[in-house]
Amino acid sequence: MVKSGGKTRRAAKMNTLKDWHPDIEEFIDAKQKEREKSVGADRARLRRQLQRRCVRLVMYQNENVSVRVSDEFMEAALEAREWWTRRVTDR
Repeated sequence: MVKSGGKTRRAAKMNTLKDWHPDIEEFIDAKQKEREKSVGADRARLRRQLQRRCVRLVMYQNENVSVRVSDEFMEAALEAREWWTRRVTDR
């Protein structure tokens, strides 16, 4: 919990992944896929208790998901060059 503007609220956290990481595509899509679980629970009109449990199971709640984009990646994008990921241990 964080005090902000005189009110207490839940804190958010920041998750980042570098543009060369092999899991980058899954990382970018992860939050949206998890959100679909929550939307699915809403559409099914589950009882309130069950719905609350379902939302708790959804990952990335109160989380910012960001990609750390390098100058090299941006240059490759502007020049329409291929961009390759690499193993984490290669660095």
